[in-house]
Amino acid sequence: MEVPVVAFNSGGVAECFTHELSGFLVAQFDVAAAATRIIELLDNAIVRKKMGCNARKELLSKFSYQNHFSAIESTYRTIFHV
Repeated sequence: MEVPVVAFNSGGVAECFTHELSGFLVAQFDVAAAATRIIELLDNAIVRKKMGCNARKELLSKFSYQNHFSAIESTYRTIFHV
């Protein structure tokens, strides 16, 4: 969708995108920081578009079907010694 991410740093969210490349990671429960980053993106179309493009590229490289199925195949090969 080419949309930058603003997310709280909790769980595995930090593994899904790169802070300041494809979005912003803020401290858990820091609503003010999240709001500030959202406003920053709304106010700066150049940064928003650049981060959005980076987000799409990162999504496709990290979470492609090819990567997903290769990981599953690797797990099966490890388990069943194939």
